Amino acid sequence: MNEWIELLTVTRTLTTGHYTETVTVNGVWAEERSVKRSEFYQAYAAGLKAEKAFKVNTDELGAASYVRHDGVKYKILRSYRLDAQYTEITVGEQIGATAANSDGGADDGAAAD
Repeated sequence: MNEWIELLTVTRTLTTGHYTETVTVNGVWAEERSVKRSEFYQAYAAGLKAEKAFKVNTDELGAASYVRHDGVKYKILRSYRLDAQYTEITVGEQIGATAANSDGGADDGAAAD
């Protein structure tokens, strides 16, 4: 495991007619891997751009839906259980999105309205 990544779990809560998003950040060590050619093209056909893949400890992954790596926030596009201990996640963004960090949600662990 040679790369430090942050796994971001977003929890939405409905309170008095308004949704509040809370982002939980969990920093973990991961192994960066290449995105397989078949995965890249399957994602592209679905309107997604697969950019990176990481091998992470399954217990640490939890319900994360985003990854922050080298200051860039990516959506988890796919997860694949490798064995009892590890899961491979493929991350990227939707084609046509302006930037991986511009989804409007909080991404620093703070709540957003």
